[in-house]
Amino acid sequence: MSQGTIPARQRRSQQTHKKLLAALEQLLKTKSFHDISVAEIGKVAGVSSATLYRRFKNKNALIPVLFDLQKRQMEQWVDSNHANIELGTISLKGALQRIARIAVRQLIEQRHIMKAISVLAHTRPELFGDEWQSREKRTLEIWKILIAHYENEITRTDKALAASSLAYFFNTIFVERIVFHDTSSNWGLDIDDEAFADEIADFAYGYLTANNQ
Repeated sequence: MSQGTIPARQRRSQQTHKKLLAALEQLLKTKSFHDISVAEIGKVAGVSSATLYRRFKNKNALIPVLFDLQKRQMEQWVDSNHANIELGTISLKGALQRIARIAVRQLIEQRHIMKAISVLAHTRPELFGDEWQSREKRTLEIWKILIAHYENEITRTDKALAASSLAYFFNTIFVERIVFHDTSSNWGLDIDDEAFADEIADFAYGYLTANNQ
């Protein structure tokens, strides 16, 4: 076997994993994670029951697959032009607007995946281990970078608190609006999602630049 060649068994394993990811995503577009069975995923993926149950003893064991699916979607998004913020070329208000619009578009595309993850994170947090905290930490670091970049424009004295507040605010409000749109009230907000993103960006800008003496 030449150097760098993937063994046949490993290739088959990777192919099976890709099939399972595709099957899970397909099913999540029409059903909740709770209502999807391991056997159903195997059937859609074209994977034998014996192969499937060697990998997953029960549906809880599919949670890493769910995270892999979301990770793959995120990587594709980051590699696209949609995720380009270019902090050095826009104002603080423009950056906040760009982040808000990106969040909306990303959640619209990944709504079916994020809904499953969000529900499980709240109902079965013990199944997630350190994965959820790790993701929150990475998100928080992004906000710290933004606040540091626009430090001269920001009047909040506690920069760490500001980063944590914005990370919480953006993630919860957009998940509520976009991911759980079918079960939550819009409180009379008869505007489209992009206009909503701009409103939230204005809220964030006001918070960061208000006189907080």
